[in-house]
Order: sequence, then C-alpha cells, then structure tokens
Amino acid sequence: NMQGGTKLHGQLGHGDRASYRQPKHVEKLQGKAIRQVSCGDDFTVCITDEGQVYAFGSDYYGCIGVDKAYGSEVLEPLQLDFFLTNPVEQVSCGDNHVAVLTRNREVYTWGCGEYGR
Repeated sequence: NMQGGTKLHGQLGHGDRASYRQPKHVEKLQGKAIRQVSCGDDFTVCITDEGQVYAFGSDYYGCIGVDKAYGSEVLEPLQLDFFLTNPVEQVSCGDNHVAVLTRNREVYTWGCGEYGR
C-alpha cells in the first residue's frame, strides 16, 4: 500500500494502514492520560501519566517491544507489559530504536542496534 511515496505500517494507531489529511483521535487510547508521544520512522510510542507504555506501527526492527509482534505490523496501540511494575518517565525514539527512562532512573533500549544505536 503506497501512499504519498511512503509505505504505511499502522503507525497512526487507527487500526488500518490509511493516510489521514486531518487529525483523527486515536480511539484505542481513549481514557488513557497520555503524557508523551514519540515517533520513529514507521512506529509510535506513547507514555501515560501512570508510566505505562503503548506502541503501534511497524515492528520490523523490534521497535514495538513485545515478542509476539516481532517483524509484524501493530495497527492499534499495544500495551507493553514489561513496564507494568517499572513505570516509564520519558521516551525518545530514533529512526528504528526506542529509549526510555523509568521512574527508578533506569534506561531501557530496544529495536535496531546497528551502528551502536
């Protein structure tokens, strides 16, 4: 599915691979107090006020952060259970990797580690 010269992987979180010309509410995040959003090349990661992590889009490089999604496309926000007991304070995404800082001041990274990212 080529639109605008870019293959879409569900990184908008609407359950499809479509493009939208106007802002559209991400319904699956309704009721979640989202504090921060960060985007990579073709995936998105959100952090809630409670420190929970949601990710969606391409998992080609493992950027979604769950084994069951590896290599696939996640079209709607998926909660990362890994951080249920270790809440996240901040997130930053590179093109194909993710870094988070937890409330315990620990740094976790995942995704493509090529070139020492």
